[in-house]
Amino acid sequence: MDVVSGVESGWWVYNKGSTEESVSNNLGWDRTHHRVFLPLEIGIYYQIHRYKIGLGLNHSWFFENTMLSSKDSYFFPDRYPVSDNTIKILKLSLQGEFDLVQKQVFSLSPIIKFGFFKIDTNHPEKDNFGRKTSFAFGITNQIRLSKMDLILRPIFYLLTISPKVEKVYNEKHNIYSIGLNIGLRFPLF
Repeated sequence: MDVVSGVESGWWVYNKGSTEESVSNNLGWDRTHHRVFLPLEIGIYYQIHRYKIGLGLNHSWFFENTMLSSKDSYFFPDRYPVSDNTIKILKLSLQGEFDLVQKQVFSLSPIIKFGFFKIDTNHPEKDNFGRKTSFAFGITNQIRLSKMDLILRPIFYLLTISPKVEKVYNEKHNIYSIGLNIGLRFPLF
């Protein structure tokens, strides 16, 4: 079992899509500022030889409250609220690791996660939010201690929100984050 936290940094990009007449006629994109994410995660794994397969539950706080319109400029600000102060994201994912390097006191394992998420936001398009998928990859550095292990995990997340009804071609939301997670891994049995 893992209990992990850390700090991540990222942003939210809303691609407004393109008109059907021309894919190159992009309608613009809105974005948030580059901000801090604070994650808290619990993971449960089953190990078979060098492979670990499991489930993860992650709750992240994204400290942002406005989105900048593609028309935003210094002299003519065009911004709209997306939260009161914090956007909350709850992710559930299948995850897998492979022990690439395995030593007596250390292991190095690539990790991949795929799942779904729920987002708590005031975004004006939230009623049209459809499928929400999450994808992550990173490297788990596991250092063995006496009764548990220390985990250091650089990780990258991509969260995608597809609209229920696509008003224009290729409209979607992407939330990106990259960071370092630190935690403990200990056996349940």
